[in-house]
Amino acid sequence: MTFIVQAEEISIMKKYILIVLFAPFSLIVNLNSQNNKLTGNIYISMPDASTYTPRHTLKFSKNKIKLKNFKTDNDTIYSFEIKNDSLIIDGKLNWGKIKYNNDYFELIDKNYFTFQYTKLKPTLITCTQNELNKIIESSFWKVKSGNNNEILHIRNCNTKEKQKMTYRLSKIEDTYIIFLNDSWNFVVRKISKNTIELFGLAKKNNLQKKVDLIRLDI
Repeated sequence: MTFIVQAEEISIMKKYILIVLFAPFSLIVNLNSQNNKLTGNIYISMPDASTYTPRHTLKFSKNKIKLKNFKTDNDTIYSFEIKNDSLIIDGKLNWGKIKYNNDYFELIDKNYFTFQYTKLKPTLITCTQNELNKIIESSFWKVKSGNNNEILHIRNCNTKEKQKMTYRLSKIEDTYIIFLNDSWNFVVRKISKNTIELFGLAKKNNLQKKVDLIRLDI
């Protein structure tokens, strides 16, 4: 009987030792896994109707973030780590809890405000370069989303122009994005001669996950 009790105690002790030995390793693996979800990707801030977010992108490398501010055209580099599901900058600044999705991640700050960042993926182009140039230069589109009948005029205007409702189709690396004035942006998944497919829109705007624009000036 004593032998059985001792054997059980030894077994429990072995399990405890294994937990102590491998717990830090598991934590490191988990942190690396979280970092790997971000590493090598560029995300763009997605403004919504209730939260103003200055337009910027976050480019993640192994343990660095390059923040590009579009208004000032400045780049700033920070170190980062994921700790307790929070994005920690320069070892001390907590940018908020992070929630992952295939197309975006969300940051939830201490006041429970949510900020969405959409991952930039290469835009699929199914029209000719000449047709694409015409779309960028000047084209009219209708939003295909429920009862939304808004008309968009995409045109190649000077970025400093302050005209209201000026849409520009611009490119960040391999991703096309529709910019509206200084704040709003819409990531483009696909461009054809007759349609533009948007994705990764801010959830708080109550839009569909995917929205199509239909060409009017063909």
